[in-house]
Amino acid sequence: MANRYWVGNGGTWDGSDTTHWSASSGGSSGASVPTSIDDVFFDANSFSSASQTVTASASSVSICKSM
Repeated sequence: MANRYWVGNGGTWDGSDTTHWSASSGGSSGASVPTSIDDVFFDANSFSSASQTVTASASSVSICKSM
């Protein structure tokens, strides 16, 4: 089980792109994409402004343990 943090502002959550995933809040991107045993976090370090959007398909979101 790992924690995965969204980084790098808005974007698309898909099953292979590691551009937006970090192992720590505000950390560097490149962490593995979340799996069904991982917890996903969106926090103050995820976005540079309040008007960011993350687009996720139902299949992407359903593969994480919690959000």
